[in-house]
Amino acid sequence: MPQIEFIGYVEPRFLKINGHGENIPQSDANLPSFVFSYRIEKAEVRIICEISAIDELAVNYTHLVVYSYVASVINCLGFAAAEGFRLILESCILPGKDAAPLQSGSPTLKALCSFTSQEILDMMTADRRIAKSLSDLTETRNNPMDSYVNIQRAIEGICRLISDDDDRSKRWEALRENLNISRPYLQFVSKLSTEWRHGGTAPISMFDVAEVQARGWTVMNRFLEFRKRGNVKLEEPEFRQL
Repeated sequence: MPQIEFIGYVEPRFLKINGHGENIPQSDANLPSFVFSYRIEKAEVRIICEISAIDELAVNYTHLVVYSYVASVINCLGFAAAEGFRLILESCILPGKDAAPLQSGSPTLKALCSFTSQEILDMMTADRRIAKSLSDLTETRNNPMDSYVNIQRAIEGICRLISDDDDRSKRWEALRENLNISRPYLQFVSKLSTEWRHGGTAPISMFDVAEVQARGWTVMNRFLEFRKRGNVKLEEPEFRQL
């Protein structure tokens, strides 16, 4: 059976943690099932996946699953040691190929941002509160399994940046009106996040993760446009309703 191998490490490396697991099965109704094993030796990580078919979607899927699983393992080790560990997967080896760097960035999300990093930095420097929502959003690129909760929290943070009304419903109304975003567009994220925000452990869909991240990036980009224009309401035809 074809294999996909991921290689990385656990920070901080100097603590040289260890752990291993063998033949862990994973399945998704819409994707190839696979079995993987992992080994952490002195903070160096190697994960081997045996999968029935390999294509770009399968690689992305296995990466999402094994990262989440092994990250949960190091969280167990971190709790016992009262340490803050972080899993970094650097490269991937496909059948018949040399190790290649993992492309952790997303061209799709990058295309949703209409600002330079300096423009965003200038706005964040002028209003440091923006930093929290940006942190919630970008952390989903490190840990996609937290996307539902983090994206919802980021959007709620944007609500407060637009309106400081004590009435939560009025804050959401202000966001929708000022950024020209419909209620259903936002509810897609909030409904997915509800169970996880209350301690749920329901399965996560990689397709939903991608869509939730895209909506989070879109809402933030619209907020930055709103802020750039001096907090002027975004309207058609330049900004169609989402």
